[in-house]
Amino acid sequence: MWVYCELGPAGKALSERCAAAPCLHAVSCRDLANGFRCECEAGWTGARCDAAADACARGCLNGGTCRADGCECRAGFGGALCDLPLDCRATDCPTGQDCVEQGGAWRCAVAVADSPCTSSPCHNGTCLALDSGVFHCQCPPGNNEYSEQCDKQINKMEP
Repeated sequence: MWVYCELGPAGKALSERCAAAPCLHAVSCRDLANGFRCECEAGWTGARCDAAADACARGCLNGGTCRADGCECRAGFGGALCDLPLDCRATDCPTGQDCVEQGGAWRCAVAVADSPCTSSPCHNGTCLALDSGVFHCQCPPGNNEYSEQCDKQINKMEP
């Protein structure tokens, strides 16, 4: 166990308040004239660092979904806010190339005649040619649901 209190001479705590370890998820505790001040670890907030910070307070980008522990990014994106494009699933490939899966990784490759994406089946999305020889359409980000080939928006009605 580690001590996060300010230490004085001979390793003794400068504050009885901090010696009582009032901060739950803190990197430090500082004595003040009228109490103490906790400096919280990343992801924690509150006077005693006892409340989880809203990991998505600034919002998830590129169609990411806010979860209790942070942003869940859609395929091809990463980063705390889903702001980093990781591969061709996040961006369009140049004309004449497909986004293909090879050995578990995604990359743009020259379209071949027998590619499942040759016919441009994904009307408003990115065609992903899978190792298995089939394709998957990755539809535009956002709160809308799309049909399998990204050609129609689906309006889901609340029950």
